[in-house]
Amino acid sequence: MKRSLIPPQNSTARFTLIELLVVIAIIAILAAMLLPALQQARDRAKAINCVNRQKQLSFPLTAYANDNSGYSVPIDGVSSTDYLWSMVLWKRGYMTSKGTAAQTYHKMADNELRCPGLVVPASGNNDTDDLNKMAAIYGMIQWGSTAMTRYPFLYKCPYTYNGDAYATVVKKVRKPSTTGWLLDAWWAKAKRQWYRTNLGKSVSSAPLNPSTSTAAGAAPIHNGRTNMLMLGGNVVSWAPNNFAEIGNKDWEKDGGDFCNVQYYATL
Repeated sequence: MKRSLIPPQNSTARFTLIELLVVIAIIAILAAMLLPALQQARDRAKAINCVNRQKQLSFPLTAYANDNSGYSVPIDGVSSTDYLWSMVLWKRGYMTSKGTAAQTYHKMADNELRCPGLVVPASGNNDTDDLNKMAAIYGMIQWGSTAMTRYPFLYKCPYTYNGDAYATVVKKVRKPSTTGWLLDAWWAKAKRQWYRTNLGKSVSSAPLNPSTSTAAGAAPIHNGRTNMLMLGGNVVSWAPNNFAEIGNKDWEKDGGDFCNVQYYATL
């Protein structure tokens, strides 16, 4: 019997070290190319989600105004037990989630009241911390007393935590599609979203810097832009320089007037 002179072939193929390093390098390069695109896609998805949330919020906000002679929900609520504009809407049945427990409110807020692109603080171990988390939602635009004398569509809120606040009488606004209602608000000093923002002109005699003051400011979180819900139910996307550009305009005519124009002009 003759034996084959051809040596048997090893059926198990193996990569050399150099081949493995080349494959790893290629994967690393592809990952470096794809990760920014994935991050941009996630950011766009958050921005779209934010716009949808604000548009959905226009329905309970408008329903409340229709049921209350055109008056927008008070920014700080109506009492020490019905505090925050969101709490009033929730407790009075205007929001989709029902119930009275704080856990129910937070679940509803996570899905409906908070910008998905901003940080939500964890609930603390005391009532004050939990209240601060409840207030970490979209910021409703707050107006000041001198604005009240200028614009007939404002009314004094019945209850406030700190000084007088003024909100809108929706039916008196001539151009609701250009008049702001609420927006992506960020209180930089506390590192959280905040339920109201001092954007209405004449809230303060000087421009407010939200990074150092107790006032929340607009948060350009979506690729350098801020989503703002208007009284007409439409949502606009503002860049920081837009806030500066409209500083000398009139809400009734063009939609504008922000007290912290100088701050946003520098961004």
